[in-house]
Amino acid sequence: MAYQHGRDNVLFIQRSAKTGKKPESASKSRFVRPLHPAVKRRRLIWLGCMVVFIVWAAAQSVIQQVRIWDQEKELADKQRQLSQAYEQQKTLKQEVQKLKSEDYMMELAHKMGYGKPGEQIYSIENKE
Repeated sequence: MAYQHGRDNVLFIQRSAKTGKKPESASKSRFVRPLHPAVKRRRLIWLGCMVVFIVWAAAQSVIQQVRIWDQEKELADKQRQLSQAYEQQKTLKQEVQKLKSEDYMMELAHKMGYGKPGEQIYSIENKE
């Protein structure tokens, strides 16, 4: 005889005391009870919640990955700008070192048409 024990959903099978054999219903096939509608509803709600959570988590993961890609592009752009700034700084430092030289300053002055008192400046134009 099959019966349900208390509030547990465990199915117990009793053997008949006289013969020691299993009851007829247990030997032919396993007894499957339909689920109570409340149990079905709870399972569907739980499944729905899990699906919503998994979809939300996947969407957040994709959104974060897109943000990471955008920030990596921005970082590469900033690094490129930084390297250009370093190159410009290096060029300007070299120019400052040249400007400290008296010979270079005289050369620039001659190019602009200046000279020392009593000095004549001749300009030669290249005609090609």
